[in-house]
Order: sequence, then structure tokens, then C-alpha cells
Amino acid sequence: MFQNPLFHSVLTVIILLLCPIMLVAQEEATKPKTVILSGCVRNSFTGYGEGGASVSVYREDGSVVAPWCMLLTFGDRDRKGNEFRVEVPVGKYRIHVECEGYKPLDYWYEVKSIKRKQMIKLPDLMIQKDFTAVDEDKNVQLGEATVSATKIKMYYKGDTLVYNAAAFKLPDGSMLDEGIFL
Repeated sequence: MFQNPLFHSVLTVIILLLCPIMLVAQEEATKPKTVILSGCVRNSFTGYGEGGASVSVYREDGSVVAPWCMLLTFGDRDRKGNEFRVEVPVGKYRIHVECEGYKPLDYWYEVKSIKRKQMIKLPDLMIQKDFTAVDEDKNVQLGEATVSATKIKMYYKGDTLVYNAAAFKLPDGSMLDEGIFL
């Protein structure tokens, strides 16, 4: 049975066909598992997404995982969201967000284990306006302001509503003028 040349040629073909499958399986076993980190960049005051933001992801030692992540913009005209996604293995990462007119933001996140997870949703990254950066072109000189005091017209004293007649302005010669000041 093992002396048959046809058997040897068929066996050789089968082994040659199975070798690439075993190599791919071995390569998959040695490749580290990765997970997709996903998050949104939002304005901390309005809660709306910021379109001009750039997101970079760094390892704990400072080496770059992703020098920039593409922001996916979605939503209607008033409430947009900007989501970023980056594929990373297990480790500790610093997500750095920059946007013109906003303070830079660093967010640390540790991927402890992946198991069966395909994506990890990060909390929204809330960036704050930078009011210290003054743009000379945007300075506006305001006009003068006048401050004047007003009298309280009415208030409660216990369970009684008290009117202050002197607080009401009436035209000169008004018939109500005499009635209010009585």
C-alpha cells in the first residue's frame, strides 16, 4: 500500500496544501491581539463635537502608536459628534487632543485585557476653550456704560405685599400722582 507511487504523490500534494494553512495558523498565534479604542471629542460647555480637533495616541514610553487619528463626523447641523478609532494591543496609552482655540487635553487609558472584545468605547473627551490665548485681531472696543440705581417697586413683608409709591415714575400733572402718595 505504501509502495504505490500514486499514493506518495497524493500524500505529497496534501502535505504541500496543508503547509500554508499551518503557517497562517502559527502566524495568527504569534500576532498580538488588538482592540479598537473608540471615543468622541466634544466641547465641555456645549457638549457638541469639535470638527477641527486632532487626536494622537502614544504608548506609555512616549512612542507613537498613531500620529493622528481620523475623526468621523456625524449628526445633524446643530449637534455633531466627532469619533476617532485606533487599533492597539494590551498596554497603557496617552490620547492627546488638540484643537485651535482650545486647551490641549491628555487622557490616559490602560487596556488590561482584550479577551473577546473587539472595541472599547472611551468616555467623551471634553475639551475646554482657551481664554488665555488672546487674538489681537478679535479685540473689540466697547462703548461707555452708564449704571443707574433703581428703587424696589414692591416686596413682601411677611404675608403682605408692600408697594413703594416713590419708585413709580408718573408724568407731571397726572391724576394718579395724588392717589399714590396719599
